[in-house]
Amino acid sequence: MRETHVTNHPLSNLSLSELVERLLKAERAERARLFQRLIEEEQELSLLNLLKAYEDKVPLVLQMMDVKSVVELFEELDDYYIMKALFGNFRAVDEEKRQKILEGLSQRKTALLLNRMSIGVDNPKAAAKILRDLPIQAASGVVDSMEIASAIRILREMPIDDKVRIMAGLTPERAAALVEAMLGPENVVRSARSANILHRLDDPGKRQILGKLKPEQAQRVLAQMKQWGESEFDTIDPRQAVLRLAEMCPEEAAAELDKANPEKMVDILKLCDAGKAAGVLTIIARHDPKKVADLLEETNEKIIIGFRGRGRQRACVEEIYMCPAAGILENMDMSLAGNINVLELMRGEVLESILDRIPDEKRAEIALLRKGKELPMKLSVSLQLFTVGKGTRKTVNLGHGRK
Repeated sequence: MRETHVTNHPLSNLSLSELVERLLKAERAERARLFQRLIEEEQELSLLNLLKAYEDKVPLVLQMMDVKSVVELFEELDDYYIMKALFGNFRAVDEEKRQKILEGLSQRKTALLLNRMSIGVDNPKAAAKILRDLPIQAASGVVDSMEIASAIRILREMPIDDKVRIMAGLTPERAAALVEAMLGPENVVRSARSANILHRLDDPGKRQILGKLKPEQAQRVLAQMKQWGESEFDTIDPRQAVLRLAEMCPEEAAAELDKANPEKMVDILKLCDAGKAAGVLTIIARHDPKKVADLLEETNEKIIIGFRGRGRQRACVEEIYMCPAAGILENMDMSLAGNINVLELMRGEVLESILDRIPDEKRAEIALLRKGKELPMKLSVSLQLFTVGKGTRKTVNLGHGRK
């Protein structure tokens, strides 16, 4: 095994000083090729259990190189390998140096890196920190070059003040494009989420962005702005709000929660016990089933799993990562008229994705209440099973670039 290591992984067997010297002497394109190969070698060794924890050399090589040389290297490197070099190792480059490297990259290269990091569960959080720590002009320039879906996914991980700071640095056209994508199909929570950002912008910036939206979209945002700050729940941490709700009777809890900003309502419902949340939403559904349908949809957390298509046809592929709505819906009494109305008002594909995650008995009950509407048992692409022929290997196209 050791001989295989020496033969197939020549770069990883060099000392740190030898690696750095070889990289610095190489032309820029060759330097990128060598560094990419080093990353690939260490990945292979790790899979073979031949690379012990904290034996990886990639971060140490970067640490020994000066910032200018690393920036030149990264400009020639694919964004996948930049992400692996900075975030995919046991050891990491010093945070201060890493930030200087990122600030030195072109906005286009940083945008490609953050597009890549918008995929998955944990990387968007790291991407949000990168964006927060960039100077405001650079951060807005990067967002301006990013995929819309990636920018929105990363902004979700940022505090509201940072969202506002970045949005204020964008052109009205780009900011409006982000807001339009955030709004999506009509939903009170998405409208509130956009309104919460625009509300904090200065009046000229706010008017410019609203003027770029479709009239019905602008009205949705303005309607939410008028309801600003009506509940004390809007000013406290969601965890504190959950504790407060636990001490209240269902009627009082529903009345207090219903006054909160819809975005904050979702944050609170995600942390609530499913039974408690179901009881509160059942009461709200008596007078506003559409709002409850919107809240249930937005309690689900989606992640980006990839992109498909090219150019203007390029689109992100999302899947539900966490589905609190399933537990809430399972605990709701479906004999009540308000709850039945909630089901009727939910978008079909949203309800289907939730029902995939609840017991068959409850699903069957809801299917009967949907007045004969079909609820197919289709699973998400990552969970589907496929049959292949016996004795012959076949490639099955799963869609979304998967085989």
